[in-house]
Amino acid sequence: DDSEEMTRRRLRQANLFGPAGFVSADDGEVIEFSQEGFDSNPSHRTLVELGGREVGDTDHMVTETLIRGMYRYWRKVMEA
Repeated sequence: DDSEEMTRRRLRQANLFGPAGFVSADDGEVIEFSQEGFDSNPSHRTLVELGGREVGDTDHMVTETLIRGMYRYWRKVMEA
């Protein structure tokens, strides 16, 4: 069982994500816009450099490492 403090933290984190959350509410829409752009000229390529190549402890959940993992998977799906 989680402590009361951990339960509060989990609820705060859960409320940040999803359609009504502050984090990632527009990510699906941004990815859709990106895909529409790629569809308009399939022969074009793009390169995005985000930085954040290190892995380390943080006091938050969102890091460049997680974002890179998401885009690595997205690229794999798009190139399939």
